[in-house]
This record gives sequence, C-alpha cells and structure tokens, in this order.
Amino acid sequence: MHEPLLPNTPINKTMSISLPVQTSYTQPYWLREQSGVGHYSVAEPNLILQPENRPLVTAVFYLKIDASRIAIPVPLQYRWVDPVEGELYRPFEIVPNVAVNLEENVHLFSFENEKTVSVKLKSNQENAEGQVRLTLPEGWNVKPAAIPFTLKFKNDENTVTFTVSPAKTATNGSFVAEAEIGNTIISQGITTIKYSHILSQTLFPRSEGKLVRINLNRPKKQIGYIMGSGDGIPPALKQMGYTVTLLSDDDLEKLDLFSFDAIVSGIRAYNTRPMLRVYQQRLMEYVKNGGTYIVQYVTLQAKESENLGPYPFSVSRERVSVEEAPITFVNTNHPLLNRPNKITHADFEGWVQERGLYFADKWDSVYQTVVSSNDPGETAKPGGLLVTKYGKGVFIYTGYSFFRQLPAGVPGAYRLFVNLIEAKAAT
Repeated sequence: MHEPLLPNTPINKTMSISLPVQTSYTQPYWLREQSGVGHYSVAEPNLILQPENRPLVTAVFYLKIDASRIAIPVPLQYRWVDPVEGELYRPFEIVPNVAVNLEENVHLFSFENEKTVSVKLKSNQENAEGQVRLTLPEGWNVKPAAIPFTLKFKNDENTVTFTVSPAKTATNGSFVAEAEIGNTIISQGITTIKYSHILSQTLFPRSEGKLVRINLNRPKKQIGYIMGSGDGIPPALKQMGYTVTLLSDDDLEKLDLFSFDAIVSGIRAYNTRPMLRVYQQRLMEYVKNGGTYIVQYVTLQAKESENLGPYPFSVSRERVSVEEAPITFVNTNHPLLNRPNKITHADFEGWVQERGLYFADKWDSVYQTVVSSNDPGETAKPGGLLVTKYGKGVFIYTGYSFFRQLPAGVPGAYRLFVNLIEAKAAT
C-alpha cells in the first residue's frame, strides 16, 4: 500500500496475516532444549547472546522522503495503556490451545498408599474439548485412566484429579500430564513472569512432576514456619505429613509457641522480617524451655546475620556451588546423622543447583558441626550446619539449600530435614 503522509494526520490500516499451523510456542530459546548441569542447550547458535527471543513477526515500513527510502522494522507486539503505568507492551506469543499445569510437582509417598494428583487446565481457545491423562513410570497405577474435559470459552479453567498409587516394585520416577485435543497432544503449562522493570516473560514448562517413594521416619506433626523471602518448604513439609502453620508477626508476639514441635525460619527471614528481631528473645525462650528452632540461611545485611542463636556465631559468604561436591561426615555418630533416619552419602546424591550458601565461618565452641563440604580446590567448609543444645531444647543453623532440594523432590534432603526437626528427640 502507498499512502502520502500529511502533517499531523495519522494513518490507520488493518491487515491480516496467517502463520503456519506448526509454528512453535514462543518459548524462550534457551529453554527449548533439555538443559544440562550448569548450562543451557541452544539448537540455534546464532541466537546465543540475544537477551530474549527475536520477534516472531516483524513488519517493515518504508518511508520515501524525496529521493531517499528509509526502512523501519516494527515488531508485532500487544500495546495497551495502563492508567498508572502509561503505555505498556508485551511480545506477541504463540501458546498451547490448552495449558496443562500441575498443582504440585512433587508427590511424596512415605506412609500413604495413594495420593491425589491435580491438573489444572486453562483454555486459550473457544470450545476446547478432549481428555487428559497421566503417563506414569513403571510400577505406578492411576485411576481413572483418562478424564474428559470441555472448556467452552477462552480463559475457562478446570481442575481434574487423579488417584495415584505405587505397587510394591515402584521406584522413584517422573510423570507427565497430557491433554489430548483431536490429534494434538499437549504437555506444556504456562507460567508468566511479570516485573515492572522488564517485559513480561511467558514460559511453557513441561507438565512433568516427580513421584518419590521414600522410607521416612517422621514422628512429630506440628510445625511453625516463619516465611522469609519466599520458598517452597511449607508445601514440602505438608507432603511429608506435617501440619504447618505460617507464623505472622502477630503470632510471634501472642501465640503459644509451645504448641509447635519445631519452628523453622525460612530463607532470609531475618533480612525480610524486621519484627523477627523484636521477638528473638521469645524464640530463644521457646528453645530454652524445650523447643527446636531451625534457622535457614540469612544474608549479610545491616548486621541482620548477627545474634541469630543462643550463642555467638557469624555468617559468611562461604558457599558450595557444585551440587555434587563430596560430603564429609564430621561425626558419623552425631544424632542428626542417625535418628530417626540413618543418613548416608547416598542421601546427598541428586542435589540440584548447589550444596549451600552463607555458611558460618566462626562459632562458639558449644556449637557442633555435623557435615563438611567444599567446591573443588577450596578448603573444607564445616559451617553449613551448626547445632547446639540450649536449656531443654535445640537450636540449628543451616546454610544447606533445603529450600531448593525439598521442592525438587530430593529424597535424601527430606530424610535429613526430618532429622533436624527431630533433633531434640535425637539428642
């Protein structure tokens, strides 16, 4: 089309384009292939170093000014106006006809003969009709075999529930949720990442979860959890059979803390919950009178890492970044390694991303160290797990990254974390 540009006169034109039916979802290019340990796999090397996907569709407008011809490429985007933020953009996306999201990615079988697995379906088209099923590893059973669904309108949602049980020969493995619509099989969900300082990022994770069968001794039942900057440990504790109460600042002030068998502070809780310092003495009284208090890592900000326990210790920036770094048992007879679950080196297999971070580097002699590890070529770091008796109770500081391992379904991390919770009974 050729149109003259007149002063202060906008031109609006509408056109239709068609994309090939087999156009892939707009998954970020570094997530399209199965990643390896510590690196992404990219099938198209020319994409490497691009900060994000190249636009799926780009229109090129040509302006002719006198004898000059200027090309202006414009990516296809969605543009809207927010009354507060002003003009906003997000990339044009190709999404599955139906998104298949698991409500929980890890299902732990310890005492249970069966568990429910819920799948949330969200339609990105009208009149989506088909069936959803689970593909399980050998030795696992599911009822029913498939569940039909109908989603009449775009953005309609429906949650379906299966019952999964292990046979005697079942071992740990992965399962996949699949939606079948006509001849199309969909096994991707949708996750959108939104922050004000970046463009919205839409991911299409595989609808894959873990089935973990584990011999887990777990006597206690009531856990108080002080959420920090956010982690997935409370749902993991519930998977283990604990009753978990998330403690607000008001709870820390007024609630009877002795109603809990153990209290756990989440990652960076002392960095993100200023009132935690106000109630620190109350938490120490809880320990002194028989409670178990587990503090997960804190960062070095404004002295927030000081005076975390009943006796002095200091947190450092020391960490172990190699997830398969060897573990040394400082004291093989220590109760944390023996009761109620016997911990072996096998329990440190299959860890993800790292061993731990913000280990202690100095501590009072009353603290005991339990395990030690280090990255290749570095010195041993025994300060990742400190434990001490205080009065009738037990205090523990851990830099080991349970907040990554438990949501990832690492069996040994579950077993060791139970031992931390049961530390009072074990000592």
